[in-house]
Amino acid sequence: MHIALLVPEYLAWHYTEAVRLWLNIVSNFLWFTYHFFSMPVMLRRFAKPIAGQPFTTLVNMVGRVVVLVIGAVFCGGIVLAGAVLTVFWLLLPIITVVSCLQAFVFLFKFLQV
Repeated sequence: MHIALLVPEYLAWHYTEAVRLWLNIVSNFLWFTYHFFSMPVMLRRFAKPIAGQPFTTLVNMVGRVVVLVIGAVFCGGIVLAGAVLTVFWLLLPIITVVSCLQAFVFLFKFLQV
């Protein structure tokens, strides 16, 4: 394969298939976290009474709130990390080119002295 064909092909992959795969990975992390903390089950049975024991029901509700908040924090962290890394991934080719250009400029300035 000729090098002139490699760059456009890489950029096409970088901005299409790689982004799709990355978003699939982030959605898998979200799915895992959502189900690891049993969030659907916790929400369905949030205030389900336990056979006339109001104190036990209250303790269960508090425990469920704690688990739901922890799960929501983890889901938010995954969304935030996914967004930051997605932006980084989209800017990576530009960062690479700019870094190489700056290295060449530095090298030529160093060699002139």
